[in-house]
Amino acid sequence: MKNKQYWLVAAVFGSMWGISEAVAGTLIHGLSHFLAIPGLSGLVMFPIGFFFMHRAFVRTGNRNIIFQTAAIAAAIKLTALALPFLSPMDTINPVMAILLESGAAFFILSKEPEKTFNFATVLTLAVTWKSIFVGTQFIAGITPGIAFTAPAILIRFLVIDSIVNAALIMAMAKIPADFRLFRKPLRPVHVGLSLVAAIVVNMVAPIL
Repeated sequence: MKNKQYWLVAAVFGSMWGISEAVAGTLIHGLSHFLAIPGLSGLVMFPIGFFFMHRAFVRTGNRNIIFQTAAIAAAIKLTALALPFLSPMDTINPVMAILLESGAAFFILSKEPEKTFNFATVLTLAVTWKSIFVGTQFIAGITPGIAFTAPAILIRFLVIDSIVNAALIMAMAKIPADFRLFRKPLRPVHVGLSLVAAIVVNMVAPIL
């Protein structure tokens, strides 16, 4: 794949991930408060991110694009630091998760896009990145953070959420790779529109 098209794919898929992260994160955060069940976002945010990393990889055939796609999604998320009513940790924690998710995705996916992956591998890597996430929060004393919640919530995040993550990722992997939306030729205008949309959604979603 030409270098220009490679970066267009990373930017567009990273932007779509950023939009999904903002919208789904806000909705799930609200649902979590409504149900008085903290940390529900752990059930779906990794599968959402994995979906876009996987599609970018299939599109380009280059596994390194996983990191570029995640970096763009993380950069978009960081724009929320400009919102004065949000705690910096409300932005930094998801950014840290995004970057760790990219590491997990890199090891889950084979060097060949057409090769499949199995449930056990996905589950193992999901537990691994979440353990690193929790350990980092604990060592750095990052609050609020899942590392300092009730043991039951922490266990759910590491075990139950990871099982759900693996099941959702295996289900998403069955979506045809040639799905039209993800095979459309990309142009710079697509990057511009997707980046602007992602930043706007990321800044507006927390207000709603």
